[in-house]
Amino acid sequence: VGMNSRAEQEWRTVTERLPSDWFSPETFAILRAHCEAVAECEALQEMIETVRPYALSDDESHTRYRQLLRMKDQAARLALTSATKLRLTPQSRILPRKAGSAADREPTGARPWEWESEQEVS
Repeated sequence: VGMNSRAEQEWRTVTERLPSDWFSPETFAILRAHCEAVAECEALQEMIETVRPYALSDDESHTRYRQLLRMKDQAARLALTSATKLRLTPQSRILPRKAGSAADREPTGARPWEWESEQEVS
């Protein structure tokens, strides 16, 4: 069973930014779960944005809004846990004693909020 296109895009984004030996076959299931969770978070956020204006208008809309928030929270937790297990987060790659000096360095390259616009150009 394949992944949806957004999860596949996340797979490519993650794997293209890391060395070729970062992942081994036994980690592919975790990577897949991570990519699917990220895609699910984004899809749920779109639904939340659609429902939010009506969330207080009636009980049914409020209930649906709360369900979507819970579902997104679960997907976000899975994405974060899998990212940590795969050592994708900065916290998992930087030794605590070096974290302060890394934070003090002048950043290079594009800021995270600029990445999306860069991807659209390429």
